[in-house]
Amino acid sequence: MPESNSLQWRLHSHLDATLISNGVQLQSEQLDDAYQCVIASEQHVQATLEFGYQEAIPVSGGIESDATTDIFHIEWELPAATTHDVVMSCLKSPIELFFDGSKTLAMTLNKGHLVVDQFTVKVKDN
Repeated sequence: MPESNSLQWRLHSHLDATLISNGVQLQSEQLDDAYQCVIASEQHVQATLEFGYQEAIPVSGGIESDATTDIFHIEWELPAATTHDVVMSCLKSPIELFFDGSKTLAMTLNKGHLVVDQFTVKVKDN
């Protein structure tokens, strides 16, 4: 039996980040609309936010960076499983995403549904 492992994913953004009920909102004074980032396949997992870099965390290998410290770190940690099927979106105009756990993703669009599975992409009328 394969080993069960958690999955950690981190997004770095210069945009202002705010936790919302189902994910993270990214915005800036220069943007008319905010981005909403969600994990459609793991709706019960809430992101965490950190700002800047934590100098106290040791870095091995002598890594040097000229990256700015004015940055948000958005992190999701998924519970341990033998496989992870992750559906993530970061959109200005959120759309309805449905992930049924059997490797099928459906998106509600203006004129129907776009259905994606491991073999095909189909458009279905409403």
